[in-house]
Amino acid sequence: CRVVLPLSFVGSRDPDTTVSSLMKEVWEDGGSSVDLGTGNDDGSTLEEKLLLSLTKECVKGLQDVSWTRRVTGAMAISDLAAKEILAPPPQGLNSNDGPGRA
Repeated sequence: CRVVLPLSFVGSRDPDTTVSSLMKEVWEDGGSSVDLGTGNDDGSTLEEKLLLSLTKECVKGLQDVSWTRRVTGAMAISDLAAKEILAPPPQGLNSNDGPGRA
């Protein structure tokens, strides 16, 4: 699952709708049926539990000779960044922080 699910996570962002829909189905079905245990995996979402494997797959995509694979890797890493699990948001950009709030 640590090979197939990261590949399907990245593949679900493929510009080819046939590929992306198949990979999305693998991600959703595989993610809902797999038990990753508690071991060293901290996090409540599947993305958090597979973060190391997901980022490795994204980097592989970014380093690929195929332009499509590079775009797909970039989209996947962008999605992980949007979920704010790669790092906490910069101070002052949190939705609860505003001007004049401590």
